[in-house]
Amino acid sequence: MALTGRYRYRLGWFGRLVLQVEQSYRAVDYGKRPQPGVDRTFEARRWRDATIEDIQPLEVPYKPPGAEA
Repeated sequence: MALTGRYRYRLGWFGRLVLQVEQSYRAVDYGKRPQPGVDRTFEARRWRDATIEDIQPLEVPYKPPGAEA
């Protein structure tokens, strides 16, 4: 699953602003009849709330507050 680079904001509980990122993944099309040698998967996209790992650059390790060096 990979991020597409698109993002949006929404209002969460108590009016907090929540960042969402779009994620692409492989899904199975169960409506098609299974045939040998035919790939029934397709690329789908969904929105999910962003995490610290999505926001932070990969080269900077995350240290929670109060953690020792």
